[in-house]
Amino acid sequence: MLLAEEQADLSWCEPYAALGQFGVLRTPFREGELREALAPVPRNGNESTVSIGSFRLYGDKGQLEGEGGSVSLTPTEFRLVHYLIEHRGSPVSSDQLLEDVWGWPPGTGSGEVVRAHVRNLRAKVRQLDGGQELIRNYPRRGYAIPPELEVRASSL
Repeated sequence: MLLAEEQADLSWCEPYAALGQFGVLRTPFREGELREALAPVPRNGNESTVSIGSFRLYGDKGQLEGEGGSVSLTPTEFRLVHYLIEHRGSPVSSDQLLEDVWGWPPGTGSGEVVRAHVRNLRAKVRQLDGGQELIRNYPRRGYAIPPELEVRASSL
């Protein structure tokens, strides 16, 4: 667990935190965030993977694999896909994603940040499987993993 001031530059540790190797909590934090940050992460050395339709998301490598090969995800792209998997079944608004994935205070940031990351992710997904959609946009509601994609978690 790494506890840091809100202004601290933690870009050096983002890849490790995104992969679940340790948690980062910035001060001041909201009620419940400490409990979530201290919750055990099921990645202590095992290579966990999540299958989403024909895609596989590798937590230990930060990679997305499909029929056309594999692509590396940035830590933010990884967190975004992982968050949408965890909240599967209902669209998540850009504002909520900015708070929960980016860690920005409520009412700050622009939906364009989310749109840019989703656009980049879609370009990577097209490299892997030109026909399958991984993130669906629900106008005025948000983004979600399409409900028809089966999601399965496993360990290698």
